[in-house]
Amino acid sequence: MKLLACLAAIAIAAPVVSRGQEVHGPDTYLVGKLGVISPQHDDLQGFDTGLAFEADLGFRVHPNLALEAGIGYWRSTGSQSGIVAPGVFVTADAEISAIPVTLSLKGILPVGKLDVFGLAGAGMYFVSGSVTVRGGVSGHASDSGNAFGMHLGGGIAGHVTPQATLGVEVRYIFAKVRMFDANNGLDSFIAQGFLGWSF
Repeated sequence: MKLLACLAAIAIAAPVVSRGQEVHGPDTYLVGKLGVISPQHDDLQGFDTGLAFEADLGFRVHPNLALEAGIGYWRSTGSQSGIVAPGVFVTADAEISAIPVTLSLKGILPVGKLDVFGLAGAGMYFVSGSVTVRGGVSGHASDSGNAFGMHLGGGIAGHVTPQATLGVEVRYIFAKVRMFDANNGLDSFIAQGFLGWSF
């Protein structure tokens, strides 16, 4: 929970950091993110790094604080082979994907033309999964489920123009979803580059 402590410190320091800055109403911005997801939970063992992208609508309510609502998509696949019975060798190809709808609180520390930030949030994950078995035996199964999850992260953004920003963000998600008659952990790292535009 060190990140939460950092967010609190940024909020406490806000009057000092923003001294001399003119505070306006909410600064609205859009952010497009593209990157990768790296599954970390034991339940996702064998899944590879996959694609992740997201679109956020943000409101910078103070030079040191912003609120963001986001919707995204990520997908990971994996394949494992082995002997499941005497003389029966099979390969299982699996896929898992999710549409996350999230809310985040972002603490921001302006440093010249850079914004260093930490974030924390939560949201719903609409998850789908499938597995196809081939070889000595064959079959296919799919399922879906909804999960509530939380995330922590941080990053850095640079102001290219007064309206445009470029940056990188890393977050870790914590979630469990009920699929295939079991609780499956979704814990993963997500790393993305992003382009933001304020208006």
